[in-house]
Amino acid sequence: MGNQGRGAEAVRGTTASGDVVARPSKKSKTAAEAAAHHAQAAELARRGDSMAALQHRFAAFRAAPGERRYRQALAAAVIPLRLEQAAPAVEEALVRLLQADDVDTQALSGVLVSLIKAHPGFAQLAQADWADSGLHENHLAQVTDLFGWPLLRHALGYSILCDREVERVLTACRRVLVLHGPSAAEDVERFAPLVLQADLSEYLWEESEVESEALAKLSARDGTTLLACAYRPAEEAALKALFRDRAGLGPFGRLLYRRLVTEPAEERRRLAEISIVELSDDRVSQAVQAQYESNPYPRWTGVQRRAARPLADVVRAFCPDLPDSALPQSAKPQILVAGCGTGAHAIKVASRYAGSRVTAIDLSRRALAYAEMKAAALKLGSIRFLQADILALEGWDRRFDLIECSGVLHHLADPLQGWRILTTLLSERGIMRIGLYSALGRRHILAMQALARREETTPDLASIRHLRRTIEEKAAAGDESAAAVLSEVDFYSASGLRDLLLHVQEQQFSVEKLQVALDSLGLEFLAFEHPFADVPQAFEQRYGSAASKRDLAAWGALEAERPDSFRGMYQFWCRRKDKPA
Repeated sequence: MGNQGRGAEAVRGTTASGDVVARPSKKSKTAAEAAAHHAQAAELARRGDSMAALQHRFAAFRAAPGERRYRQALAAAVIPLRLEQAAPAVEEALVRLLQADDVDTQALSGVLVSLIKAHPGFAQLAQADWADSGLHENHLAQVTDLFGWPLLRHALGYSILCDREVERVLTACRRVLVLHGPSAAEDVERFAPLVLQADLSEYLWEESEVESEALAKLSARDGTTLLACAYRPAEEAALKALFRDRAGLGPFGRLLYRRLVTEPAEERRRLAEISIVELSDDRVSQAVQAQYESNPYPRWTGVQRRAARPLADVVRAFCPDLPDSALPQSAKPQILVAGCGTGAHAIKVASRYAGSRVTAIDLSRRALAYAEMKAAALKLGSIRFLQADILALEGWDRRFDLIECSGVLHHLADPLQGWRILTTLLSERGIMRIGLYSALGRRHILAMQALARREETTPDLASIRHLRRTIEEKAAAGDESAAAVLSEVDFYSASGLRDLLLHVQEQQFSVEKLQVALDSLGLEFLAFEHPFADVPQAFEQRYGSAASKRDLAAWGALEAERPDSFRGMYQFWCRRKDKPA
């Protein structure tokens, strides 16, 4: 009897006696193999054997690369990975992860940088003498060879590479091209990724006088070229002329056209269509709005989108002692993202909670236009983006089962005023997830903010480049705060650095200040949420697993011992104290 129905989960066969039996198909065997590796990885991770768990993550992904849970589990597992030599299997997996639209591609920067530094071609260029007198035409062949490497091209296209040595080599490669190989640089598939990286950094890279002169001569002769786009933005008409033969473009050429032409045009179209709820005449709000209209933040290429779960189940995972009667139970929860920026947060929220209906507000129309464009590309129709100021929402007739406000309240003149207004928008069983800066966690950033003020840094590129050089010099001289800031992703883009060190308004909190704020607002602290497990594990080791994780004083003591515990932000859940039990 011949095999039939190969797309099914099993195929039929016969025994020697002629009895019909079912045997697993290749597809079902592969699915079972992937599931087994995934389960084994989870068990090994629970035991603390992260490297063995990682091997099984790779195996599950190789067996079923199209399965979201295996893909995202591997992406999360490789984030802390740092390699000192080539690893072809890791490279192959990273190339696939970078192209996925449900992976936070920026989070992969660290492992990408480690592999790039381990590449022999990169190492040779990193050791070269890049002074003007040391530039030789023979570097052109090395540069051309390096950009033939698939991992480098994908890394440049999808993630800002947050490392000063990598940045220096990339700028040196660009310099070799403009001085010695402008025609070679027009190899679109090879060098479009260099333009993509320059665009992601918002043209923050240093540019020498000799490069400027060579680029001016090149532009005068040939107009806008691919290489010119690696130095500064070009007009839409010039870009369309440059990419006139779109049918002949390869994957990176098409990606570049989308980033430089299609997406900006779509943003402009959406800009005029954004609905306004209400804005205030608060001067700090207006200053913050002006900053983000000039520098929408953050720019992103990929965002993690998890398998959706009911809101009550997500909250219960962080607050297991809450009774069901205290949890939002709506199958289609109404969610407010207050201060959504360029949309990554709202998209994460929409994918995290099953059946959710998300309203996302922000001050900046340009940020909202970017957010709408990205959400539309991902076919997320469950998010409504609106321009609004938190301070103008008092009296709004909407009520929400969940309000998420992360990285926003500390940019108000009075954070508690905005926070209080948000509490009035909670439904009866509504819950909040808040993110606020930790003064202790941001101590190094605060030191560099003070340096920026002393240097009288302004948001223009020349001033920002000067500040970056000063910080790097201080880091080289042993300044701990400068070295810490060099590791921040926001150091590597213009809008990021402005948000990090030049923000028009910023306040910080301590655990004690959090408690005072919660008490004054009639809110109850429920739990912290951490991106990684080491801080909760440290808490349990110090206080015992039976200790209440709602004890903010205990968390304050832990942060005093481990000042980087909340380096990113305090992210926590809270609710009204008068909420029914």
